[in-house]
Amino acid sequence: MKKTLKYILLIFIINSKLMAQQDAQFSQYMFNKTLINPAAAGSDHLNATLLYRNQWISQPGAPKSTGFAVDAPLNNKKVGLGLIILNTSQGPLAFTRINSNYSYKINLSENSDFYLGLQAGIVQYGIDRSELITTKDISLDPTFSSSNMRRIIPDFGFGMMYKSEKFYIGLNVPHLLQSKIKFINEVIDTSGLGLDKRVKFTQIFRHYFFTSGFKYNLNDEIQIQPSVMARYVVNAPIAADLNCNIVYKEIFWGGLGYRFSNLGGVIGMLGLNISNTLKVGYAFDFTTSGLSANSGTSHEIMLSYHLETITNKRASQGSGKKKKGGAKKPYFLK
Repeated sequence: MKKTLKYILLIFIINSKLMAQQDAQFSQYMFNKTLINPAAAGSDHLNATLLYRNQWISQPGAPKSTGFAVDAPLNNKKVGLGLIILNTSQGPLAFTRINSNYSYKINLSENSDFYLGLQAGIVQYGIDRSELITTKDISLDPTFSSSNMRRIIPDFGFGMMYKSEKFYIGLNVPHLLQSKIKFINEVIDTSGLGLDKRVKFTQIFRHYFFTSGFKYNLNDEIQIQPSVMARYVVNAPIAADLNCNIVYKEIFWGGLGYRFSNLGGVIGMLGLNISNTLKVGYAFDFTTSGLSANSGTSHEIMLSYHLETITNKRASQGSGKKKKGGAKKPYFLK
C-alpha cells in the first residue's frame, strides 16, 4: 500500500508541475489567434488550422499535443463563431479541451476594430493506470476503481482584442472557474501524516494570456512580423515567447524566437503558402536549460486553410485594383 500511495502522490506531483502548461503549448500560435483568444473568432474570415506538437522527444512520457481550430464570421460581420479541440498527453496523464468561441466586433474606425469574446466548453482529465510502471499489480489497490480514471468539468473563458490593419493586441483569461479535479475518493493513510494533510485532488488554474504583434514592410518583397505572447498561471512564474517572422515575396517565411521561462528555449519557424488558401508551417524548439542535454528538441507541424468571405472577394474585385505579381497576400499579413 505504501508503494501505491507513492504512485498516487507522484501523479499529483507531475500534474502540479504541469500547472504552468495545463493548456497545450504551440509555437505557431500567431497563425490562428483563436487558439489563445476567443475574441479573435471570425476576425480573419474563415480559418481552419491543424497543429501537432511532439515536445522534448528524448524524454519518456513527454507531452504530445494535437489541436484543431476553426472559426468564421457570420453574415453580419459583427459576430464570429469558432470551435477548438485540443488534446495533450504526458505519460499516464491526458487532458482534452473542447471549447466553443463567440466574439462580437465593435467598429472603431475604417481600419480598426475592438472584439469581445466568450468561451464555453468542457475539459476532460484522465489517468491511465496501464501506463504506470510498477513492481506490483496496482489493480489490487481499491483506490483505483478502474483502469482509466476520467473526470469531465465545465470550462469558461473571456477575452478581448484590438485589431487594426497592421497591429493587434489581446488579453485572454481561460479556466475562470478554477475547477477542482478529484480522482481519488478515499486514501488510506499509512504514513502517520493524517488524511487532512494529503492532497486528494488537483485543480485547473486560471490562466492569463497577453498577445500582440504587428507588420512592417521593409520593402516591396520583404515583410517583418514581430509578435509576443506572455502567460501567467497561478503558482507558476511568468513566461513569454518573443518571435519575429520574415516573409519573402508573400510566399515563404522563416523566423526565430526565444521562450523566456524557467526552462528557456530557442524557437525556429519555417513555412510556405502552397496556394491562396492553404499554408504549411514547421517549428522546432531547443531547450537552453540543463534539461536540454536529455530532452532533445520539440517539433511542431501546422496545416492551415483560409478562405475570405464571398462579400469581401466581390468588394476587392470591384475596386478595379490588381496586385502586381506574386501570390495573394497571406491573411496573417492583413
